[in-house]
Amino acid sequence: MALGDETGVTLSIDVLAGDVNIALNDAGKVTASMGLAGNTVTITNADNTTVAITRDLTSGATLTATYDTTDDALTLKASISF
Repeated sequence: MALGDETGVTLSIDVLAGDVNIALNDAGKVTASMGLAGNTVTITNADNTTVAITRDLTSGATLTATYDTTDDALTLKASISF
């Protein structure tokens, strides 16, 4: 895609070492995800910043903690799959 194209540009970088993924879209939103074996951290920066940490347990449960700078909120979530 040429510079100045009015449809926008999306840049996506996938780094295989350590399972790190970084994406930048044409609106300036940056998302970075990293993790190994059921442990992930996702950081998103656009108008606000969110950080989500997820842990998959061997019991089938998933624990997630998410922090959002919009309202300085920390959300904790537990779920289980049968």
